[in-house]
Amino acid sequence: MKLLWSPLYASIAAPNSSGQHTTAEYSVSLRSNSEGFREQEFGKGEDLDVAILGDSYVWGTGAEQEWRFTNLLQARFAGLTVGNHGLCTAGTLNELAIYRDFVRT
Repeated sequence: MKLLWSPLYASIAAPNSSGQHTTAEYSVSLRSNSEGFREQEFGKGEDLDVAILGDSYVWGTGAEQEWRFTNLLQARFAGLTVGNHGLCTAGTLNELAIYRDFVRT
């Protein structure tokens, strides 16, 4: 997966990209949606019940997509649509920009 550097969003994935992240501790499959998030497709805010913003913990470093806490939350509460807007190097100002540009309708 190719990561793009952005002064506004930190490191965001190239839209619709995929790859494998392998370290000595883990190997996970990665794929991004059309907006560059490691998430299934969803519309801008209007299709979400919950939007989670954050850094590499939210993004799911070292975890397969289905084992990230946002995916587990959505699976636990049927009918709840959870959007994961985590980026691996995001800070508070990046998260504010992500909220403004990708979550808020």
